[in-house]
Amino acid sequence: CERCCMVSLDARRKVVGVDLIGEGSVDQVLLDSRRVMETALLRKASGVVLAHNHVGAYSNPSMADL
Repeated sequence: CERCCMVSLDARRKVVGVDLIGEGSVDQVLLDSRRVMETALLRKASGVVLAHNHVGAYSNPSMADL
């Protein structure tokens, strides 16, 4: 299944946490913006990076990814 992770960064862009914030099906993962914000606030992050995987061999971003 697809998963989405969030990397939380401090003001110096150092990693302060890596969290799994969403799990989906074989072709999508839905994110709750509240969960993203809560996680960032709990980590006291100055910035975040969101990343997700593609289950199949086709790794180019879809229109929904953009």
